[in-house]
Amino acid sequence: MVPAEGNFISPPSGPGRKSNLSHMKSCLTILTLCLFYICSGQVKSLNKSNFFELKGKLIGRDTGYIVLWFPDTSGIYVRDTSYLQNGDFKFQGKVKEPSFAHLIGSDKSGNFSNFFLEAGNQSVVIEENHFDKMQMKGSKTQELNDSLQNELHQISAQTSDLEKQKATLDSALKNQKNYNQRGEQTIKELGTRINELYDEAINKRLNFIKSHPGSYVSVTELSGLLIVNRYPVNLIKPLYEALSTRVKNSRAGLYCLKEIGIRSKLTTGNYLSNFQADDIKNRHISLNDFRDKYVLIDFWASWCAPCREATPHLKKVYNQYHSKGFEIIAVSLDRDKDQWKKAIQKDSTSNWVQILRRGEMESIFKPIQAIPQEILLDQTGKIIWSSLDNNTSTWTETLANQLKFNQDGKSVKRPDALKLSY
Repeated sequence: MVPAEGNFISPPSGPGRKSNLSHMKSCLTILTLCLFYICSGQVKSLNKSNFFELKGKLIGRDTGYIVLWFPDTSGIYVRDTSYLQNGDFKFQGKVKEPSFAHLIGSDKSGNFSNFFLEAGNQSVVIEENHFDKMQMKGSKTQELNDSLQNELHQISAQTSDLEKQKATLDSALKNQKNYNQRGEQTIKELGTRINELYDEAINKRLNFIKSHPGSYVSVTELSGLLIVNRYPVNLIKPLYEALSTRVKNSRAGLYCLKEIGIRSKLTTGNYLSNFQADDIKNRHISLNDFRDKYVLIDFWASWCAPCREATPHLKKVYNQYHSKGFEIIAVSLDRDKDQWKKAIQKDSTSNWVQILRRGEMESIFKPIQAIPQEILLDQTGKIIWSSLDNNTSTWTETLANQLKFNQDGKSVKRPDALKLSY
């Protein structure tokens, strides 16, 4: 799966969609940066128990400054600066609850770290250009997080080694003129093992969340699974509901709940909001124009290789079912209109509706941050399959079953009462 331009590659939206573990750490950094300006809840009366002091030592640089980003007692991230004295620095302030904080050094790579800051006295030792090796004492939440991350790092290291082996072998085989069956089999086996390690990492995080319902680490991991890993929202919900009341009411907990609500709108059983756009043929189209048809909303982009690799399959299904009431609306995340048009011309996909994600669609399809993604609507405009769900069948199988169902004379027209909410 490929992210919108400018983002990191996102892991699968459900079982069967695999990705590179090496991106998980950087993706989590982006996730936490996105939380900087999230405010949840009102300011409550606080006492000295909310006070924190963070003392630190920077090895490799004696002068300059260090920046701390942390959520204050109102839940808004604030920026504090401490000037180094022989590499020593200190921060003081108040926090409402254990929260993800960030230490930022110079502009060079490696001078950024994430950690859990909480009330009380804490200390850190960091090294210039290697903030990821930070050693922290005094935060029980961070100690718990370190334990989990160390286990995940071991899996990540194994995956990285296997990916290097796979890439090297793949490159060698491409340079050979003769087909190498043994080499192809080895590549397949390496890919299988990489996918197994990915699943192992996901399961380790899931098990942690289940066994630590009262930990702020759990809700942060849950947010990462939902937003970064695109984990199915119908599997996220019960995990969230099992968290302690205190954690669910935290800044991160309320943020997670908000994201669940947003994403749930694009999952099975909901009606997709109407949207309008001008297609590639300069026709003004509205989703309401496709009432009484089965519609696949296909999210793609000209620069998304997996999306375009799926084109032959889309053509096959379109040709097979179009005459029976099936339509495709391809929504592109392209920003370069010329590249979008060239890709459609090259792939010969102008038979179905081609539009760009613009205007009102930006808010309707906000959860679609990685592609390819698909949403299938029935004749009433209800979502009957979504790649944001945990699916046991493909959208093609769902469509075939629905059309067979209708051919048996059991199709149901859209109730008039639902037309306005389409």
